[in-house]
Amino acid sequence: MSGGSIEVLTPGGGLQVAALGKPAPVEFGLVTLGPGDINLFARDSVTVNRSRILTFAGGNEIIWSTQGDIDAGRGAKTARVPSAPEILTDIDAVTRVLEKADISGSGIGTIIGFTGVTEGDVNLIAPQGTVNAGDAGIRVSGDILIAARFVVNVDNIQVSGQSKGVPKAEVKTAPLAIDTKDKAANDAVKDVTKQGSSDRPSVIIVEVLGYGGGGGGQFPQPDAGDDERRRAPDKQSYDPNGMFRVLGNGEFTAEQLKNLTEDERAVLLQRLGRKASL
Repeated sequence: MSGGSIEVLTPGGGLQVAALGKPAPVEFGLVTLGPGDINLFARDSVTVNRSRILTFAGGNEIIWSTQGDIDAGRGAKTARVPSAPEILTDIDAVTRVLEKADISGSGIGTIIGFTGVTEGDVNLIAPQGTVNAGDAGIRVSGDILIAARFVVNVDNIQVSGQSKGVPKAEVKTAPLAIDTKDKAANDAVKDVTKQGSSDRPSVIIVEVLGYGGGGGGQFPQPDAGDDERRRAPDKQSYDPNGMFRVLGNGEFTAEQLKNLTEDERAVLLQRLGRKASL
C-alpha cells in the first residue's frame, strides 16, 4: 500500500489468484496501491478468475506462463473499494495529504488511480498457450505487448498507448433474416424508382439543316426535282394511317378535303385562293 513490487515465482506449477466457484472480496488480489510493479512467472497457467492483478499508482506488469495460458478471468468490472487519504504531520507541524487510489474493477491491467500517476505497461507472454481477456478484461494505461499462440476476446482489451501482438477485433455482422432481406430489397426498389422533386421531363429540340441530295459539294443542296417530289400528293413525308397527320404538306386530295369540317374547308380553300365549294 505504501510502495513496493509484487513478485510471484511458480517454476513447478501455475497460479490461481482466486477460487473458481465464488468471487473474491473486492479488496483482495494482487494489487499495488503505491508505486510498484507486478511480476509473475509460472510454468503452467495464470488464472485470475473473479479477482484482479492491477496496479493503481504507477508500475508495470509482466505475466509469463511457459506452458499454459493467461486468463484475465470473469470478475465484475463495477467492483469498487474506496481508500481514504493518508494525512502525515511532521515535527514542524507540516501536514501533507497523500491521496490513495481506489480499488476498482477486476481482471489484469495498469490503472491511473489518481492524478500524477505514470502510465504503466503490460507484457503478457504465453509461448505455447492462449491469452484470454475474458469478461473482466485487460486495461492498460501505457503500452501492451502480447506474445502467445492465440489471443481471444480482443474486444475486451483497452489500451491507451501502443499495442503489439493484439489482433484486430472481428466485426460481427448479424445474419439477414427473411424479413430483413425482403425489407432491404423493397428499399432498393424504392430508391431506384423514386423520382425526386427536382426531376423534370427532358425537352429535345431538333433543327433540320438540310434534306441532302444533289449539288456535288461538301454540303449538297436539294435540286428542283427533289422539291417537286416533296410537293407531290403521292409522296407525303408522314404515315396517313398514323395517329397524327400533318395537313398542308403538298396538294390536298378530294378524299382529304372530305374529312375536313365545313369551317376548316372554308378557311383552307380561302387561303389557297379557291372558292369554298366542292
